[in-house]
Amino acid sequence: MLTAVYAVPGGFGYYTPPAASAVSPAVGPAAGSTSLVVTGYAIGAAYGTQLECMLGGLVVEATRLNHSAVRCTSPNATALLEAVGGAAARPVPLQLSLNGQLFTPASQLSYLR
Repeated sequence: MLTAVYAVPGGFGYYTPPAASAVSPAVGPAAGSTSLVVTGYAIGAAYGTQLECMLGGLVVEATRLNHSAVRCTSPNATALLEAVGGAAARPVPLQLSLNGQLFTPASQLSYLR
């Protein structure tokens, strides 16, 4: 399935927003450094200029695997839980960006302490 990209004079382009359907693994250790693969529609699109994952407000770089998957590494849970205002393991929102500016809600990732 191709993603629609519409360009207008001057170089600005419109595209179908990415939509994630799964993250694997869905649970990681408190130490972080878990390699996450996020899959879905248009999330690894070739027109993405700055792929990033945001976990609980902390941004990490993402790497394109193919048109429907990216890989990112989870941050340390201590910093992550401080960012979301909690001390116990709980689901943490995972969002994606193709341009480093606009993030689309994607999935949930849980950390266990």
